[in-house]
Amino acid sequence: MLTEEEYFKFIIKQQKMLTDEIKEAIKEQEKLSKLAHEMQDVRDALEEKSRDLIILGFAKLKEKYPDIENKLSQKETTLEAMRWLLNEFINKSENYLYVSDRMKEIPEFQENQKLQDELGIATYNYFNAVYVLNKKIDSDRKKFFSKVYIEKMDEYADKGLLLYFLETPDIDLFDEELTEDILIDTFLYNDCISFKIMLERYVNIPNPSPIMRRKCEDLVDAINLINDGCYRAAARNIFALLESEHKRCADAFEGYFTKRKKYKKGHERANKIKNLLDKISIEWEQHSWEKINDYYKKVFANNKIEGVCFRNGIVHGDYPEDAIDTNAREVAKLVLLWLNLRLIADSLSILEDGYNSVLSYITGMAIAQES
Repeated sequence: MLTEEEYFKFIIKQQKMLTDEIKEAIKEQEKLSKLAHEMQDVRDALEEKSRDLIILGFAKLKEKYPDIENKLSQKETTLEAMRWLLNEFINKSENYLYVSDRMKEIPEFQENQKLQDELGIATYNYFNAVYVLNKKIDSDRKKFFSKVYIEKMDEYADKGLLLYFLETPDIDLFDEELTEDILIDTFLYNDCISFKIMLERYVNIPNPSPIMRRKCEDLVDAINLINDGCYRAAARNIFALLESEHKRCADAFEGYFTKRKKYKKGHERANKIKNLLDKISIEWEQHSWEKINDYYKKVFANNKIEGVCFRNGIVHGDYPEDAIDTNAREVAKLVLLWLNLRLIADSLSILEDGYNSVLSYITGMAIAQES
């Protein structure tokens, strides 16, 4: 492990990488990121209020008119459901008139309707802020990451050191004194202080959903278990977090254009994720996915690979096997794998959310204009 002198020597070199231009870029990114989170909070609060009104409204509607569900769309994809709704409205079908007349009797639906203009503005402000932030990050990466720097990142990625979360070249990867072990040890130094700083935004989430609360707890526990030397226990937590993000990536846009599928096997999910990234053409994620997927396959391999935490043995309790023994460096690589996968999952989820919002808004606007 690193000594204090070695760690601060690394930090000093890291600071030297930050030119005035890069510092200004980081400052601008932080400002845009803060704005995007503020816009998200406003939109989330309004969405939650709208969702609660709709849930309560439908509960009252079904209680008053038990046959109402038979009048609603039973389509298998989001696009089909939207198309059905527009057709029902344009043709003033019997179903549409029946449902709309009865919805007017429910005060929650009326209150929700009044909320839609404010929610529409908040949604636009949020996605515009996200777009501006992502455009800035993408522009800075193209500006500051040279071809040889990215090639060096790829070399480290082959060893399980996935650094694609970087938004500016903060680490001197060409430093002759920098080795794989030294670099991974910088994340573990002083009770994983670098990990704690890096992961702070993923664990300190205001008013998290039950799902996010559980994930945050497992992530915090994993870092604490690394500090306590409980590496197998830490790995189990991270394996669960990894599978969750892998499933979340593969679930993006599922049931949107075609009938919803369930991907039980890892390679099926990986193929779906690659297909999504290729169609959406997110350049940085497309590039990083190849290396992320390569290391993910090593972690989930049937046999122990040198320097890679052996997931199958640990999860399935193969205690007689020496292969399930692991160490801080192998587990730290799992944390980096999770972080990189989480960022792709977030990108895909935000894109899907944006598509849903645009479609819903267009449908709603068409109906409102006609009315």
